[in-house]
Amino acid sequence: TQSLLAFSRKQILNIEPVNVNGIIEDITTLLSRIMGEHIDVSTELSTSPLCVLADKGQLEQVLMNLAPNSRDVMPEGGSFVISTEMIELDDSYAEFGEYVQSGKYVAISVTDTGCGMDEETRQKIFEPFFTTKDAGRGTGLGLAIVYGIIKQHKGLIEVISSRARGTTFRLLLPMVDERAEIRESAARARMAEGGSETILLAEDNDA
Repeated sequence: TQSLLAFSRKQILNIEPVNVNGIIEDITTLLSRIMGEHIDVSTELSTSPLCVLADKGQLEQVLMNLAPNSRDVMPEGGSFVISTEMIELDDSYAEFGEYVQSGKYVAISVTDTGCGMDEETRQKIFEPFFTTKDAGRGTGLGLAIVYGIIKQHKGLIEVISSRARGTTFRLLLPMVDERAEIRESAARARMAEGGSETILLAEDNDA
């Protein structure tokens, strides 16, 4: 249910200022175990803090969904690299074919040295239930969930791939000033006073 909500962009998010580099560092060891010993997992992270407003668990799920796809296209081994940087976009960033709000973005690039994909496949990868894996090996929801999560965070996805040259997923999320966001969050927390709420509980199990 959570996965379906994520890909339909109706997942309830716990939004807060998060350091993207910290999330990647925390999950790298787990990703190494998922990828296996035959794949070299490494990071190339920005030396500057990169803060976005995001649900930490959802961003972790994005990386957890991308990793198995890369592993499956490198059965003989290869490399899996996650890198971060800050970039600036203007409102005419045409590569995405859609309006882009100008400003600073955190770019998370996930690159593998697998078999890559042709243009026809690349155009379909975010469609729900589309998969190139054998029957019983994939649901076709992994990348649809990634797309839904990034869009729900007001982000963008760029996919660069070609046959025998590997694939890069470039995730762009709006960057924020971490200190300003923390101060604003603290101010909102102080204003949260209650005592007269009504709670409605809906339960469909008679027991």
